Amino acid sequence: MRGKKAFSKKSTINHMDDFQIGYRDIIRCIDSGDLKRFYQSTLSIDLNSLQEGNKPFIFHAIQKNDLNFVQALLDREVDLISNYKVNTNANPDEEEVLVHMNPLQYAEFLNQERMAKIIESKLNGPSLEERWLKTIETLDTDQIEEFRTKFNNSQKKTNLLNLGLIKAAELGSNRLVDYFLSNKEVDINTSCRFDNVLVTPLLRSIQFKRNETTKYIIFRKANINLNGEVSKL
Repeated sequence: MRGKKAFSKKSTINHMDDFQIGYRDIIRCIDSGDLKRFYQSTLSIDLNSLQEGNKPFIFHAIQKNDLNFVQALLDREVDLISNYKVNTNANPDEEEVLVHMNPLQYAEFLNQERMAKIIESKLNGPSLEERWLKTIETLDTDQIEEFRTKFNNSQKKTNLLNLGLIKAAELGSNRLVDYFLSNKEVDINTSCRFDNVLVTPLLRSIQFKRNETTKYIIFRKANINLNGEVSKL
């Protein structure tokens, strides 16, 4: 079957562990309005990589004036910044007039005001990182796991997971520290900037006086000799 990315073994779609999904499979979902299959099919897919070199999925959904599918694509964190060449000449018998547009501009060009407002709201709203950290603050692993699927195959995945570990240390949740360390991509000695301060999970737990979590992170073999930066709370 056609496709660039294979489902992980955790996929439950018709129990087809070896199923592969490709660009045209997503297009068929959009054309048929099959949201259920789309959500099931994209749990382990980086849509931005899959559509690279082709017409972006969100342009198809905008062209079909399918608000629900546009929302579904936004939920999967598709690229809203990059441009795509759009033919602005409505007469098929005349030469194409190609103009570079991003998804917001395309929705506005087609006079789809409600769709444009939704895209604009996404662009101007909290970043993926901000929404991820806010979800971790709930301490609800079900919500956290659900949100994680949004970037499950993204190039930002490892960085976001490591940020999650540092946030767990900040919150003093040993349970969440365990949750993140269960992922082999997460490094207990990772260093990231939080509030413009370079910290590790251990330093973050110390900074926020999470004594039990500090002990636990050391128990989990954190390097106590790593340097970071100190800030006053």
